[in-house]
Order: sequence, then C-alpha cells, then structure tokens
Amino acid sequence: MSKKVLYATDYSKESLNILAYAASLARDRDATLLVTHVLEREQQAVGESFDEDGKPSEEETRQLESVRPVGFDIPIEHRLVYGVPTKADEAICQLAKVEGVEMIVIGTHGHSALESLMGGSVAERVVKHAPCPVVAVKHK
Repeated sequence: MSKKVLYATDYSKESLNILAYAASLARDRDATLLVTHVLEREQQAVGESFDEDGKPSEEETRQLESVRPVGFDIPIEHRLVYGVPTKADEAICQLAKVEGVEMIVIGTHGHSALESLMGGSVAERVVKHAPCPVVAVKHK
C-alpha cells in the first residue's frame, strides 16, 4: 500500500489556501495526496443531485477533481464521501482508516460557542477521533 496524505476540503477560499501545505507534506513523504470532500447528506436523500445509482452528480465530481495543487508533481487521488451535516468528521476518519492514510491535513476556522456546545468543529472532532496524526491548519 502506498503512503497517503489525506487533505479534506470544504471548497472555501481558506481551505484551498491550505492545499499547498498539504501537497508539500505529501511531496516530502513521497506520498499520494488524497483530496477529499464530504457530501453532507445521506446517500439515499430524496430530491438531491444523485443519479439513479446514488452516485454524485458530474458537477460534484468535476468540482472535486478541479482541486489540484499548483506547482507540485505528486500523485493525486480524489474521493467524494457521504456524511450527514453533523458528522463530516466521521466520514473523514472512516476514509482515513479505509485508505490507510498516514496523516490528515484539515483547516480549522476556530469555533463559536454554538460549535462548542455541539461537540466542537469538524477539525476538532477529526483530531480527537482520527486513526492517524492530524495537522490542523488555522485559517488566516
């Protein structure tokens, strides 16, 4: 199994700014960069943009595959995973376990009082439950 660094994106500008950092970590470890995004809904949701087989739409797939670091010659894989809005961290940790990643890179926005009451931010919950080391990068 090849080494992998998982980079989780929410497509925000801040998240995409962290992409180069994740790519440099993958390059330095001679690892594949596994770019992932959690589609925050259940796969069987009615009226969502899934085709008959429950697959993501072409637009969702294209959006994820467009996330590529500039100036890095490293292997890249893309994975869309399903999760419910309050459990994106579980989907990220499960993917990390299944793929045998050696590290997760995720952005953190800091958290509000509401997030604290709800168990913390996605990044905080990933740090707590990941099967591997996590690099949480604070958004500027």
